[in-house]
Amino acid sequence: MVVPFSEEPDIQTQPELYTYSSIDLKRLEDSIQFESGDNMVQMKTEIRCIKRLGELIDKGNEIINILYTYRSFSRAIPLTPMVTNQEEKSQFSLKIYETFSTEIDKIKQLQQYHSETSKILSEVMNNIMLDVDINSTCVSSAFCMKLAEFFDMAITVDTLKTSTPSLINDLTAYRKEFSKLPKEYLDTIDKNGINDTLLALLNFIANHNQFVDEIKRIFQNNSRLEEIFIEIMNFYGDTFENNQYFLPRERNMILK
Repeated sequence: MVVPFSEEPDIQTQPELYTYSSIDLKRLEDSIQFESGDNMVQMKTEIRCIKRLGELIDKGNEIINILYTYRSFSRAIPLTPMVTNQEEKSQFSLKIYETFSTEIDKIKQLQQYHSETSKILSEVMNNIMLDVDINSTCVSSAFCMKLAEFFDMAITVDTLKTSTPSLINDLTAYRKEFSKLPKEYLDTIDKNGINDTLLALLNFIANHNQFVDEIKRIFQNNSRLEEIFIEIMNFYGDTFENNQYFLPRERNMILK
């Protein structure tokens, strides 16, 4: 049958077999998809803790990128000009100090992230073990996976921090230029506070394995936290026995 151009064909669409509903990913603990199971309190706690660990991991990956791309600025500092005028030398040091302050801020981010990691990880593990003690149940495989991912990230940050000697060289050079700043400029800033901050940064960079040591300290404070490692190993052992495979990154993570 030929349809005239003046008439539009009546095309009927097939009814949809599936319907979709939007999910608010910001508040998974309040979503109806998770309103099942016998231990809802522990489930909600784990979801919140997984979210916090995920935020730490995202921030840690940013720190890893900073360390990967970090380039020493102390090598780029020109020699002090051969002038007898002390004021000109002080002004030269001031320019160097102001120019490289942004690079020092990167090292400050690393120290701040270490403090933040220690605080949040302690809170997460305390909350998790409190619910486990109350409900007499084990942690979920999802939490084990996220915690293992966090450990992998912490080891990577420690390794990069240790293998980047230019960090301490730059801090030393920066502190040296700070001591040469003009007196009138030093009078306008908190000299002692800045000097203490630089010393703290030097101590932080000089000490190795600080992220891993902090994790050990947190787990040693509660002997029951060792059960978390057993759960992680059992989870991966069961996965291998059931012929479920991991990506290369996940395999390397478990080896660490």
